[in-house]
Amino acid sequence: MTASDLFPRFSEKEFERRYTHLRGMMKQQNVDFVLVYGNSAGTANINYLTQYLPRSPAWLIIPNEGESSLYVHFFNHLDNIRACSIINDVRWLGGKPVSTLVQHVQQMNPRPHRMGVIGLASSIPYGQFKEILDKTNLEVVDLSKDFLNHRIVKTNEEIEWHRKGAELTDLTFMALEKDLRPGLNEYEATTLIQQAYLPQGGFPGIHFVSATSMHEPDRQVPWQFPSARILEKGFVLNTEITATYWGYGSQAHRPFAVGEEPTALYKKLYEAAFEAYSKIAKTLRPGNTTKDIMEASDVIEEAGFTTCDSLVHGVAVTPPEMGTRNSVYPLPEMTLKENMVITIQPNPTTKDQKAGVQVGSTLIVRPNGGEDIHNYPFKFVVCK
Repeated sequence: MTASDLFPRFSEKEFERRYTHLRGMMKQQNVDFVLVYGNSAGTANINYLTQYLPRSPAWLIIPNEGESSLYVHFFNHLDNIRACSIINDVRWLGGKPVSTLVQHVQQMNPRPHRMGVIGLASSIPYGQFKEILDKTNLEVVDLSKDFLNHRIVKTNEEIEWHRKGAELTDLTFMALEKDLRPGLNEYEATTLIQQAYLPQGGFPGIHFVSATSMHEPDRQVPWQFPSARILEKGFVLNTEITATYWGYGSQAHRPFAVGEEPTALYKKLYEAAFEAYSKIAKTLRPGNTTKDIMEASDVIEEAGFTTCDSLVHGVAVTPPEMGTRNSVYPLPEMTLKENMVITIQPNPTTKDQKAGVQVGSTLIVRPNGGEDIHNYPFKFVVCK
């Protein structure tokens, strides 16, 4: 089997589009090459330009002409990375990464003077970056913002991969609906989640859960880390789940009642969340703004609730990320563009922050409003 048989890849046309745009930015800013950094906590930029999902520090050097070079941390993973990546020149960083990178730059022909950088504020290690500058005396141009603005508008190929991520996320809700029951703890709930998508070639994104009694609640939103709390009859399990398909994740949120129907309070919380979701989805049209989104969320406070999480966010930690009118989250000024991919996640909570639900999906900005790419229905499931 060839590498393309072993691992999925976008088309050559798709990567040609990405590099044509980037090299246009380089020409406009008069840079000789671009340096891109990624690691396990920040995979998006490297993945977008190489098809490789970094699991350790990785540096990509892109000259304005000629072949790019990908430097990676682990020597023993070179063969695997070469099989995943579209980059032919994959090299080991060695024991002195900065020296390796500086030597590469100094050997470039012609000798570069002006370097573009992607990920300067978000991921590049300061100490290593400063050492590179000290040893090369390069002028630096930060291309991160312009590159991000290009990346958040998705092509049809990318949207199909987001759809695959949505299918994998939907599998987790189906598994919870089928097998969640009193007596399981939160660790076992997350096991059900991961067992649903790992056999299908999915990767973990996030699997946040929290269980609490609907009669005496003390947790209002999914928690980042599962606990040993055991689900009992009359509990609710709130979820925030992103399964990913090779870097393309689609997040969704559903509550699961355990052993009995939702209480009156939890029905009201769910109804407020779903109404907010529905109204916001209609605003996801090109030309609308984050102000339109915020105004659609007013139904949460009109129902007597508040929030404690962001209201919407872009996929893979991209803008916009915003809250409701009176939440702690800011209201960034942003105009929506067609084919942006955005997660709506209303999270009405009681004002004492003890009870809440989170309901949502990932959608595509379309002329007639947001297109939900998930197929799992909106419902407050009761697991017996």
